[in-house]
Amino acid sequence: MAEIFGLPNRGNKLPSTTSSTRPDSLFVKKYFTGYKKITKTSIDKCLNLALEGET
Repeated sequence: MAEIFGLPNRGNKLPSTTSSTRPDSLFVKKYFTGYKKITKTSIDKCLNLALEGET
């Protein structure tokens, strides 16, 4: 993967998490802020809240 994306393969230059390469998501910030662990139940609850707001 490092070669495909042109990332360094050694040292501290390589990001240790994928969160450093992901763009910010307003949906995640709005509905999942405060969750320490994301579970199927929490995803279902947040999706229901999001869909209620659109109808």
